[in-house]
Amino acid sequence: MTEPTPDTTADPAEPVEAVDPAPEAAEETPPEPVEESSNKEAAKWRRKLRDAEAQRDRLAATVEALQRSQIDAIADSAGVRPAAVHAVAALSDMVGDDGAVDPRKVADAVKQARDTLGVQTKGAPVPGVGNVPNILPNPNRWESAFKPRTR
Repeated sequence: MTEPTPDTTADPAEPVEAVDPAPEAAEETPPEPVEESSNKEAAKWRRKLRDAEAQRDRLAATVEALQRSQIDAIADSAGVRPAAVHAVAALSDMVGDDGAVDPRKVADAVKQARDTLGVQTKGAPVPGVGNVPNILPNPNRWESAFKPRTR
């Protein structure tokens, strides 16, 4: 193949432009497959995002349940019902900056529940108090030994 010879009638100071057919061929390719793959990729990332958010929500609920459980145990050991403690203080008020339950803050909430709601501490149970037997014991054991049993 021969190179085109420059036109001798043209001005030598003007550069000759060469025609390149490659850029026209590149422009003719349809961009639709790129859009489809980018849509699929975007959908994949959206699904991953939704899954991650759902997992985050499940873990947050689990942590909150564990915190409530620990607060309930501390309140119960202090002799106050946990519902009374939760009525006067929010969960976030009894949790430290690191997310762990702060026993001092729970103790303050227990004190506040006692003062605000008039909650009395649970006393130690005394066995037999308040229980009256239905049948009084018979002092004569010989007589009761030969009697028919009553139901």
